[in-house]
Amino acid sequence: PCSDVDWLGAPHHLPGKLRIAFSADFGYVAVDPEVRAVVSEAVQRFAAEIGAELELADPGFPDPSAAFGALVAMESDLTGMRRMMAEQGSEMSPHLVAMLQRDWRAENFTDAVTTRKAVSNCLWRFMQRFDL
Repeated sequence: PCSDVDWLGAPHHLPGKLRIAFSADFGYVAVDPEVRAVVSEAVQRFAAEIGAELELADPGFPDPSAAFGALVAMESDLTGMRRMMAEQGSEMSPHLVAMLQRDWRAENFTDAVTTRKAVSNCLWRFMQRFDL
């Protein structure tokens, strides 16, 4: 941690008025209407109770879910998990087995990393206007 911060005293110093961004669906996710209503009410109550400025805003990146499987596979021990699948495949989740059976190519991984970087950069730019 930074040496110029009084970590024990920090909780006693309240920040100024916070700017909070909230997106119920990131602009593309299907959300159950009841869940959306409950979460939106909770977010509004939270912001009001701490005196924050709440803005409903979507960060603006497209749905990155297609990259998720490749990112998980890339960060996994595919060799070890494939050995495990050979012995215990019937006990494993069908989604996991499908991931392990896929013939991954380097391009799948580099495309997924590129997507992850694009989302990270979009969120970085988006959050420049907000505290939370």
